[in-house]
Amino acid sequence: MKHDELQAILKQAFSVKLLTSPHAPLILSFLDDQFKQTGRATIPHPELADALEACLQALRQLDAHRYPGSAPHYLSQWCDDQHRFLRKYYPVGSDDPVYELTAESERALGWVEDLRKASFIGTESRFLHILNLLQDIAVHGSTDVTLRLKQLHAQQAGLQAQIDLLNRTGEAERYSETQIKERFGQVSEAARRLLADFREVEENFRDIARAVQEQQFQAGTNKGDILRYVLDADAALKTSDQGRSFYSFWKFLLSPAKQDELRELLDTVFAIPELMPGEPEHQNVRHLKRHLLEAGAKVVASNRRLMQQLRKILDDSHAAEAQRVRDLIAEISQAAMQVAAAFPEDEIFLQVEGTPAIDMPAERQLWEPASTPRFGDERPQAGEANLAEANLHTLYNQLYVDEQMLRRHIDTLLEQHPTVTLSDVVAAYPIERGLTEVITYLSIAAKEGQHYIDHDVQDTIPLGPYVEGRDITLPRITFARS
Repeated sequence: MKHDELQAILKQAFSVKLLTSPHAPLILSFLDDQFKQTGRATIPHPELADALEACLQALRQLDAHRYPGSAPHYLSQWCDDQHRFLRKYYPVGSDDPVYELTAESERALGWVEDLRKASFIGTESRFLHILNLLQDIAVHGSTDVTLRLKQLHAQQAGLQAQIDLLNRTGEAERYSETQIKERFGQVSEAARRLLADFREVEENFRDIARAVQEQQFQAGTNKGDILRYVLDADAALKTSDQGRSFYSFWKFLLSPAKQDELRELLDTVFAIPELMPGEPEHQNVRHLKRHLLEAGAKVVASNRRLMQQLRKILDDSHAAEAQRVRDLIAEISQAAMQVAAAFPEDEIFLQVEGTPAIDMPAERQLWEPASTPRFGDERPQAGEANLAEANLHTLYNQLYVDEQMLRRHIDTLLEQHPTVTLSDVVAAYPIERGLTEVITYLSIAAKEGQHYIDHDVQDTIPLGPYVEGRDITLPRITFARS
């Protein structure tokens, strides 16, 4: 990191403001006690204000001059734009506001938690976790079939050895108390960090919604600009590593089978006598499924509110345009009446030959669904046909482009080079399906964020045997590794 970059970060980061605040011990201890220790995502205003007032009174018994402000004053200050330690909002159908931690306060609480000297550090489980992750990346990050088979055979041999040992001894080898505690500590820490990450994903959606509101009130901005911004920002968020990871996780978590699996795992783990159920961090893991569903639902709800806001903007714009059309019609009608009043009655203003044809919307026929052919159970009688004289040209010329095969062509070349152009791909794998295949390559480049299209440079692509001797000129398409 550069000096100026760090200076800007430390000056603007609200998490740093929290840590350097003279009230940091009060804020951090209170937020940890109310949110983290209880495992609650939101707390109503009356309840949080009463809890803070009780906390302030207890501290003033030791020093009457400490924290002279009232609980509502502190809560209001912690939510303003200069601090942003808490987020205050009104849930749908409720008159009382609720509070939730922001991503910045989650980050500060995590830093303070890391600063505490741990009484027990599980080095063995951490090293094994790193080793397992490296093995997983090495195996599943490669397309080497031999490597994958070697890994699967090693797993198979290890499992078989464990089965043979159980059959021979009749006893299951279990972790020691130390090994159980250090692995559970890793689970508790990972769960805490995962729940904190949800705040940042949710705030990303809210930032987009805030930017949409700002664009809406800017002079000269039309609804097309707003729609374009929202769709581009939403697509960028969903195709980013963070967005794709979240939605893959959300799809996984909403599976009933996976929820049952997680519940059964937690029940089995907490049946182990070495894990005392009364520990606060144990309770956070015990209710992990509920916490994850609540946090994930808030992220999805933020995205849904963004879409609702966009729909409202478009509806308002449509209503304004409709009102403008009605005003124009009224002005035209008034101008016509004025012209008619000033025109002599005995002079012909407009003459139409024949009777005017009037088509009323109610006279149009209603839509009718297309008839679906029905086939009986009768077996067709065998006949004779001379296939040599039959015209099978249409049957033989059905085009089908295998998009997965084209992706494999790109991935094969990207294993050798960090980037390749469409011309490089076509040189290695010539076009066989004409323009349809070229369009499929364009679709792949447009849908995946790591690829890009350079409109300033053009490449000429041969269209292959279907249109012999014909080429097409396109902007340069560059494929890159993920």
